Amino acid sequence: MTSDQQPHIDDTIDPSGAVEADAAGAPSGLMEPPGVLFTAFEPSGDDHAALVIRELRRRHANLPIFAWGGPKMRRAGAEIIAETGADAVMGVPGLAKIREHQRINRDIARWMDNNPGVSVHVPVDSPAANFPVCAMAKKRGIKVVHLVAPQVWAWGSWRVAKLRRLTDLVLCVLPFEEAYFADHDVPARFIGHPLFDEPLDLASLDDRAHDLPGGEPRLAILPISRRPPAARTWCSSTPHPGTIPGIRRTRCSSPSLCSSP
Repeated sequence: MTSDQQPHIDDTIDPSGAVEADAAGAPSGLMEPPGVLFTAFEPSGDDHAALVIRELRRRHANLPIFAWGGPKMRRAGAEIIAETGADAVMGVPGLAKIREHQRINRDIARWMDNNPGVSVHVPVDSPAANFPVCAMAKKRGIKVVHLVAPQVWAWGSWRVAKLRRLTDLVLCVLPFEEAYFADHDVPARFIGHPLFDEPLDLASLDDRAHDLPGGEPRLAILPISRRPPAARTWCSSTPHPGTIPGIRRTRCSSPSLCSSP
């Protein structure tokens, strides 16, 4: 779906509309635009959020946009309260990471209390990190709009009930998700995937493919977005296919192997 076809976040819960509703009957000039708070805890979340922030900034130049997020969100126009995502983890977090997120949650709760003008919270992916923040937002009467649906359809389906309590709307990037959440009584809307916002330059891709080394079989190495786990996996001493020792072992058994990151 192209960018001119897909709806945007401000087409779903429009902050300017909230201002108009709240300002009905109030003296002109006394109402400030309501703020939007983004929380992203992974590099991929920084990517997704930055695209939406840039569009919001284009449509609403004076809209206050705050974030716990990364450098791309800052460049897109958000005021970064604290940087996150540089050391995201996979799987069960260690004690230090749990304590770090407990501290972050306390900071966010304190910030929300000191900034009552925020009307929308946009958690980006990372349900384990974002669900506690969503609960804090709901407790304070802030609307919650999930950007990138938690993949409860893939694992942890028991979390659907939790998501239902903690969201006002889920913006889905995969086409089947809207129907899945509708079947589970979770408000959802398919907005398209940002990877498809720009048409592929097939000629350029063909040229790059021709520059790849030849050989059979071919092995593609596709890293995950979380840098520390990716580095640990890549440099692991365990000879799995996606590690340096694994590739060396595979080359010994298949000398003609063509590998490319």
